[in-house]
Amino acid sequence: MMGLGWICGLWDSTYSLRKEESHGREQSALVAWPDWGRGDLGARRRGVWRPAITPKMKKRTALLQKLKDILRSFRSHAVRDVIGEINPIIAGWVNYFRVGHSSRCLRYVSQWVERKIRRHMMRSRARHGFGWKRWSKDFIYGTLGLYKDYRVRYLEIPKALTAR
Repeated sequence: MMGLGWICGLWDSTYSLRKEESHGREQSALVAWPDWGRGDLGARRRGVWRPAITPKMKKRTALLQKLKDILRSFRSHAVRDVIGEINPIIAGWVNYFRVGHSSRCLRYVSQWVERKIRRHMMRSRARHGFGWKRWSKDFIYGTLGLYKDYRVRYLEIPKALTAR
């Protein structure tokens, strides 16, 4: 019935348990389908009033500030410790906001996090820059294990069966 509610503009706050692959391991992730009354998702007017599910700037800024505080407190630590600390926070935030029109926001967050991790690694070597030529994305996301599943997942609406 969730599919019909989505079409009619009604939205109920339910949770969906999905199997997701993370770094080669299959794990169950609880993906939250947010309700409209909360205030971290916006309904905007684009021609007609309809929900435009995008994370509010305030929520994105709060996430980036939280990550910035963690990166600042782990400045002298190894990059694997930093990644181990921020991966669960990013994964939870992305799983909550991965529905709707949030790909721009998720792309911004992923690029911001990658820049901060690169800068952290260059600072540990007392060098300037970000190390774009030094480390590939495969090294950052594969070898170091930085969270990389920023893909938007749309709600799957079950199709009606034909009457026969």
